[in-house]
Amino acid sequence: MLARSRVEFHRARGTDIDLIQRSDRSGFKAGALANGLHSAKGEFVAIFDADFIPAPDFLRTMLPHFVDDSIGFVQARWDHLPTSSPFARGLAIGVDGHFIVEQTARNRSGLPMIFNGSAGVWRTACIEASGGWAGDTLCEDMDLSLRAAMQGWQCVFVPDVAGPQEEPGPIAHIKSQHGRWAKGGAQCLRKLSLPLLRSKLSPAQKMGGLMYLSGYAAHLMMLIVIVLWLPLALQPELFKQMPLAFLGFGGLGLPIEYVASQFALYGRGGFRKLLFLPFLMAVGFGMAFNNGLNVLEGLVNRSGEFKRTPKRGAGQAPLSSDPRQTRQSILEIGLSFYTLITAALMWQAGEAISTGVLLIYSVGFALAGWGTLRLGLPGG
Repeated sequence: MLARSRVEFHRARGTDIDLIQRSDRSGFKAGALANGLHSAKGEFVAIFDADFIPAPDFLRTMLPHFVDDSIGFVQARWDHLPTSSPFARGLAIGVDGHFIVEQTARNRSGLPMIFNGSAGVWRTACIEASGGWAGDTLCEDMDLSLRAAMQGWQCVFVPDVAGPQEEPGPIAHIKSQHGRWAKGGAQCLRKLSLPLLRSKLSPAQKMGGLMYLSGYAAHLMMLIVIVLWLPLALQPELFKQMPLAFLGFGGLGLPIEYVASQFALYGRGGFRKLLFLPFLMAVGFGMAFNNGLNVLEGLVNRSGEFKRTPKRGAGQAPLSSDPRQTRQSILEIGLSFYTLITAALMWQAGEAISTGVLLIYSVGFALAGWGTLRLGLPGG
């Protein structure tokens, strides 16, 4: 009703505007975007999710970046609306790292850059030439971006233009959102890997595309490491003979990214922002089981429901609890105790750093499990 009243308000003042409401959810977001193109006019299409608040001059600042006909889409940076949730503020650090470091590096290096699903402008001709929006994955933005890249279309990332949006706060909502991204990314990996390798892109571009598609597989690897850590800890001699210490340097990549992004955006104010980094670490580690399962599902199944992430502006509508989610949450709490036992063994072995990492996993699994389990409780 609110959207319809605003549409009528602007239409009465001469604005060419319309509200399109489908009778079903076929194709989910991809279906809605494809349906909207039937009524859209003009050479360019701007896309926003419902929780974004674009600046009044958004189009004026974005359209000049379409410097020639080869530019298929222009992506703005995501910013953050104020929130009191420490987990949402932790997630904001991860989002900043993704845009300031990852997207900037990909774009400047000429590697395939993924449209982030919102706060961007597409050339209509690019959408049509690349096959249009497809609903056979849960990451329609990643799917179309890579198909456009394989067709030779270029993209531009504009970090100076930001679209404020809501980060989910409750753990269950975070799990739902990232689980969808993990499953959709795996579906895109299954769908696009061979076409990407057969494309005319350079070897570096192909490798960059495959690395992006398989990004959430890291959670599956994290889960495997956690499960195997306890048997290794029970055999300390074998554990000490394994030259794995050098792998720890790989874990420095993301912390460096997060720190760099906060100082690039906020200067000295980045110190204050980084106080919420432990919340990001706990949530990121704790979602290893949830995201790992979704990666496996995405690799074997292209179907799946696009579950909207509840946001405060929509009245914080709760996610519905189901038996499967309840079973998963119990397993996550079990993993929390399993990891805690492993941490105790590592502490006895004098491995202080390993103990600290395992404790973060333990807390993260407990948060992930309890955050979902409480949905099924009275008043949850």
